[in-house]
Formats: sequence, C-alpha cells, structure tokens
Amino acid sequence: NIIYYNSTLHRNRNQNAICIAIRKANSSIVLPADTHYAQISNCILPDLGFENDHYLVVPHHGGNAGKFEYKLKRINTPQTAIVSVGKNSYGHPISEHLQHLRDIGFKILQTNSLKKDIEIVLN
Repeated sequence: NIIYYNSTLHRNRNQNAICIAIRKANSSIVLPADTHYAQISNCILPDLGFENDHYLVVPHHGGNAGKFEYKLKRINTPQTAIVSVGKNSYGHPISEHLQHLRDIGFKILQTNSLKKDIEIVLN
C-alpha cells in the first residue's frame, strides 16, 4: 500500500526527494515533499489509475514547484489538498497554484489557517 519514489538527481535540492504515495482500496494520497508537479504527474499519478478518492499534500508548502501540471485521471475524485505552511518570507503558498488545485476539484486546507493537525482517513 505504500510506494516510495526517488524523484530525480538534480542540482536543485528541492527536486531531490523521496516521495511517497499510499494506496488503499478506495483512496490514495500523495506526499511529494518538494518535488515538482510534473514529476508527480509523470511518475506517481500513473500508479494511482484506479477509481479512488484522492488526497494530496501540496508540494513545496504551496510554493514554486514548477509549472502547474497535475494529470489526475477522471476516475480519481479529488478530495483534500493539504498545504503545510506557516509564516514565511517566500510568499508560500502561491495563490495561483491553489486556484489550479481548486479548479481540479480539491478542497484546500492550510495548516496556518486551521492551527491544528489534519487527519485524513484512507480506506
């Protein structure tokens, strides 16, 4: 149920990461660290090509994770996209990326707004 991905060897440390996807019978979640959206779309999402409720921990705290590209299959139902972010000088999260996620159908939850842990139950 847990798949580990080695993102890529890159001079930018934000693109060198171990990513995790958890697959259950009816749901999945991607924990991408700081990898770029294209890496998620091309390497992780194809492994989630079964009908399921789909969750995402937004890469790079909602910051610049490359050009927005998230090729979720039509059989996947976007549920919650979690942005783990606090006060920062980088401008995270980027509102344009959050809007793209909303346009796909994700509900956005931000840890800085909720000020509590977020629990996702996969089944």
